[in-house]
Amino acid sequence: MEKMRGWYLAHDSRLLCRRVISADGLAQGFLLGFPITSEGCLLADCNLPAFVGEGLSFIDWLAQLSGKWLAILLTDEEERIYLDPGGSLTAVYCPSMNMVAGTTGLILYTEETQDRSEFAQQMPIPEAVTMYPIGMTPRHGIERLLPNHSLDLRNWKSRRDWPRADLGTTWNTAMAAREVAAITRRNITAVAARFPLQLALTAGYDSRTILACARSHLGTAKFFTSVLPSDAAWLDVSVGRRIAKDLGLAHEVIAYEEPDERDKEVWLHRTGCAVGNNLSYLGMRSAQQLDRSHVYLTGYVSETARDFFGPRMDRLNPAWRTNGIRAENLIALTGAPVRKDALARAEVWLAGQPLREPEHILALFYLEQRVGGWVAVLGAPFADISMFELWPLNNRRITEIMVTLPHEYRRNVGLNKDIIAQEWPELLRHGFNEPRGTDILNLKLRRLWRRIGV
Repeated sequence: MEKMRGWYLAHDSRLLCRRVISADGLAQGFLLGFPITSEGCLLADCNLPAFVGEGLSFIDWLAQLSGKWLAILLTDEEERIYLDPGGSLTAVYCPSMNMVAGTTGLILYTEETQDRSEFAQQMPIPEAVTMYPIGMTPRHGIERLLPNHSLDLRNWKSRRDWPRADLGTTWNTAMAAREVAAITRRNITAVAARFPLQLALTAGYDSRTILACARSHLGTAKFFTSVLPSDAAWLDVSVGRRIAKDLGLAHEVIAYEEPDERDKEVWLHRTGCAVGNNLSYLGMRSAQQLDRSHVYLTGYVSETARDFFGPRMDRLNPAWRTNGIRAENLIALTGAPVRKDALARAEVWLAGQPLREPEHILALFYLEQRVGGWVAVLGAPFADISMFELWPLNNRRITEIMVTLPHEYRRNVGLNKDIIAQEWPELLRHGFNEPRGTDILNLKLRRLWRRIGV
C-alpha cells in the first residue's frame, strides 16, 4: 500500500510501482508497470524512483515511454491518471466512490453502481467478440478510461490528451518502417538485457513482426504455439511448427486443456464481464503451461497499422470514406447493440477527435476501443502466466505512425511486411493467416470431420 497527498494506492505485488520525482527533486506521483525509457532502459526496480527529465513536463516525459505502464500525477496543480498509448493497464473509475480500479469487480455495489442489466442481456459475453463501447462498462456509475485520455481526480472528468490536432499523413512509409523497427528493437533489447523472453509463433502478422525485431535476442528465448479449438488456432500451430523447423527455433506446442466452470468464473471476474471472446476463456487453463520465469512479448498495437475495421465499415456504410463515419457505425464495430446511450457517446467521441481523414479516424478508434477497450481487458485473466507481459510496440511515436499511414499501404499490411523484410526476410517465406499447400487439404478434412461428428 502506497500513500501520497491523501490518496491510497494498492496494487498486486507483481505489478511494479515506482515514485516519480521531478527534475527539482519533488515527488510527483507514481508509475506502475514496466515502462521503458527513450534511452532504452527498462524501469524494473521498484526500489528506485523514476526521474522526470530536465526541461520536460510530466506529460511530455510520459510521451517518451514505451512498454506497459500507468502513471498517476499528484501535485498541487493537478491530480490526474494517464494510460500508456495502448491502454495496456486498464483503468475504470467510479466518481461516487472516489475510486479507480483495474476492473469493475474491485468496486463495491452501491445504489449508484448497479448492473446495466438490460444492456448486459444484449451482450453475448463471453462467447462472441464484443465489448462495451467508448468508456461504458457493465455497471452504472463506472466508466472506463480510454487510451490517449487522462482522468482528472478532482472533478472525475476525462479529457483527450492526444491527438490534439490533425496529424497529416505519413507518406514516407519506408522511413516509417525503419523508425518503428528501431524503436521496437530498442524496447526488446531493454527487456532482454534483464530477463529471458518467450514469444508466440503463429500465422499472424503481429507475432511475426515481434519475432523479426527480436532476432538478436533469441539465445535465451522460448517459442510456443497454443492449441485451441478453432481452425485459426490449428493453422497457427501448423505455421508455427514450420517456422521453428525452418529457422532452428526451440518450439513447444502448448496442449489444450479444457477449462472448467471455475476457470470461466475467474475469467469473467478479471475482465469485469466487459468483453467477449470465447477462445480467450477457453485458453485459461492451457496458458498456465507457459514459463513464469520468462517475459512474454506480444505484438499488440500492431493491428492499428492495418485496415482491420475497413472491410466491416464498407459493409456498414459503403460511402464512409467520402461521406464520413457515423456514430452508429462505431457502435456496430464493437459488437454491442446500437442503443441511445451508446450512440450519444459515439457522437461525442467523433466530435472530440481532431483527425480529418476517415481512414485515420478509424485507426484511432481501433487503437482506443479495440486495443484499449478489448485487447487490454482480455489480458487481465492471464496476468500470472509469465513473469510479466510487455508490449514492445506500445509507444507514442509508433502509434502516431500507425494511425496516419496511407490507405493502400494500410490495406496491403505494408508496415508489418516491410519491417519483417528489413529485420528477418526469411520469415516472409511462411504465409500469413491463410492455409497453403497441405494445410488447405488438412483444413478441409478438419471441417469434414466436424460435420460428420468425428
